[in-house]
Amino acid sequence: MLSKRLLVALMVFSLVVPFSLSVAAQEKKPFEGVVLNAYFIGGGAYEKLYTKIPEFEEQTGAKVNIAAKLSHFELNKRVAQEFASGGDIDVISTHTTFAPGQKDFLLPLNEYLTPEDLKDFTPSTIEASTVDGKLIMLPRHTDVRIMYYRTDLFEDPKEQEAFKAKYGYDLRPPTNWQELLDVAEFFTRPPNLYGFVFTGGEEPLVGTFYELLLSAGGNFFDEEGNVIFNQEPGQRALQLLVDLYYHKKATPEGVPNYRWDEVAKAFRDGLIAFYFDWPGWYTMMKDPKESKVAGKFGLAPYPVGPAGYAKIWGGSHGFAVAKSTKNPEAAVALVKFLTSGDNLYFEAKEGGFLPASISAYQRLKEDVTKTGDPLDLKRLELLEQELAGFVPPPKIPEYQEIVSAIWPELQKSLVEGRDVKVTLDIAAEKVRKILGR
Repeated sequence: MLSKRLLVALMVFSLVVPFSLSVAAQEKKPFEGVVLNAYFIGGGAYEKLYTKIPEFEEQTGAKVNIAAKLSHFELNKRVAQEFASGGDIDVISTHTTFAPGQKDFLLPLNEYLTPEDLKDFTPSTIEASTVDGKLIMLPRHTDVRIMYYRTDLFEDPKEQEAFKAKYGYDLRPPTNWQELLDVAEFFTRPPNLYGFVFTGGEEPLVGTFYELLLSAGGNFFDEEGNVIFNQEPGQRALQLLVDLYYHKKATPEGVPNYRWDEVAKAFRDGLIAFYFDWPGWYTMMKDPKESKVAGKFGLAPYPVGPAGYAKIWGGSHGFAVAKSTKNPEAAVALVKFLTSGDNLYFEAKEGGFLPASISAYQRLKEDVTKTGDPLDLKRLELLEQELAGFVPPPKIPEYQEIVSAIWPELQKSLVEGRDVKVTLDIAAEKVRKILGR
């Protein structure tokens, strides 16, 4: 006969075990066993956000395999190969510049997201992420460039005196194109110091040309879609770059191979007097471990162009879901997680980005207001100001093909000093043929 104590124990066991099994069943995670293959932009401050992914895995039961972390240009090539070969791809980093050309391979997110899901994103970034009425990415952060300049140079009384004696006006961060040329020329003292640096390679070169083209009063196309970037505004824009690199030699010799990482590093290494760059490098620029100019730089707005204003080329980084994914709900959940207000605040705080989330930006602004750092305050003020002149590239599928056709021609004027009208006429004809197909 069972003892009373054993009998009670058996009764408790019989009650607890089913209850435990029931709780375990209820706690089954929504994407248990799902593996998501992600292809992300890497380098710089981009990777801090990915340290949050274990939280997503813990919450959902999914596993995220980061198959690649590459610069955006290398990433685009790799992603294109994966799409073409039917590779196993679920989530990618993309950009409002690149997404229109990838749209046939991207899952429209509209049917997976509600207006509530989207209300925390700035409306302009959602509009830029929408192509042909389909939301094909969720924005991460928005890029517009501002001017970085060396205060230890610009505020040096000897430099100020020498500059005024040569050019007849006070040394300052340039406010127009003529001043840009003068200041760049003045501070060029190779091999240890150059006045200016810009992105002279591939798509970044076209982007730099584009914003100068806009600031000169031009555009790639007119309202009827005709190619017009080879007209006078385009010639003035390209001539500025040719003068800086070829004629005045006011930039490092390697500029035709420079993209974003290289120009930022050149400034951090103390080789450049002033240049233009995105928000994401700011935290690294302030870090004495990463930057020789930490504590020795200031920020200023873009110089205005011949049209009397400055237009800034930019766009939004973000994440998209591959149309071929076998787990669309899980992939969309990952994209939502990465672009949540909390995570975009974390990324902005750690990396200096301008978040696409309204709540994240407000928290960032509150933090800056509390610390009272004048440079941090100046940065947010300038970014808000520059956003008013923010212009994304044309939202057409052929844009990347157009970029690939244009940049080698622009480089020929940089490297060889070829007449800018000849260069732009050749590039314009290439673009007409692309569009004519």
